[in-house]
Amino acid sequence: MCINVDITPYISARNILEELCTAPDFPSKELSENPEKFESSVDQLIKELLDQSIRKTGKPVTHMRKEDKLGIVRDLKEKGVFLIKGSARKLSKELNVSLPTIYKYLEELQEI
Repeated sequence: MCINVDITPYISARNILEELCTAPDFPSKELSENPEKFESSVDQLIKELLDQSIRKTGKPVTHMRKEDKLGIVRDLKEKGVFLIKGSARKLSKELNVSLPTIYKYLEELQEI
């Protein structure tokens, strides 16, 4: 006597349970590309975020036009840099523009 039973659903269930029970491989690609970083001071944090924004443009500050600098201000505003007291002054020095120019850029971003 022979009994035929389709065990495909049981194998599928076992495979799903094995996937759920195994730990994911760490570090993931996202973590290795963007590791979490803690700065020791607010000034260093501002400087690091500014440097990241400048690198995104692919141009040195001396060759940047208004649109490039406005993009940097937009990027930093989205990251909340301007919530830190004194950040606009530091940014104006780094971008070689006046403090009122930084505020004018922020005003332009409000209108968009």
